[in-house]
Amino acid sequence: MLESVYQCPPLPEDLVDSQAKQVLHAHVASHSVGAFTILTTTGTILSTTVRKFRVPLFTALLRNNAAALAAGLVAGVVMTEGRMQGKETIEWQDRSWRLLNSAKQNAVDDGIYSGAAAGALVAAVATRRVGLATRILGGSGLGGGIGFATSMFLVNQKKTDKQ
Repeated sequence: MLESVYQCPPLPEDLVDSQAKQVLHAHVASHSVGAFTILTTTGTILSTTVRKFRVPLFTALLRNNAAALAAGLVAGVVMTEGRMQGKETIEWQDRSWRLLNSAKQNAVDDGIYSGAAAGALVAAVATRRVGLATRILGGSGLGGGIGFATSMFLVNQKKTDKQ
């Protein structure tokens, strides 16, 4: 998805500085959201089976994944800034350029964004127990996490099949 939004120039130096930062932030934040939502979903499922909550599982998943989505976005930006603090512009450009040219990274990013969009749509119409914003954010987080896990599995499966 990122490679279709940002045209990748032939050389890293040709990538505009602001675009390089946007690409890197979007990539790290989306992977952070995927990791946060997988952990949140696992914890929610385990906690609802151990402690019999009065809240239905789907409602708990939406609420917790909405929070995980927000936390993952913030954590992704903070991690990117922390890692790239003091780095030269060419280092931002080089990392972003490599991401845009990596078919595997693009496949995982596409899985996250597709899953998030599908999850938001399904959750928006599937229940009325929580507010619309929570349904959209929670469904987006849950779908993004599922897309992340699925695309990581498929990318690694293709790698295994070729060896």
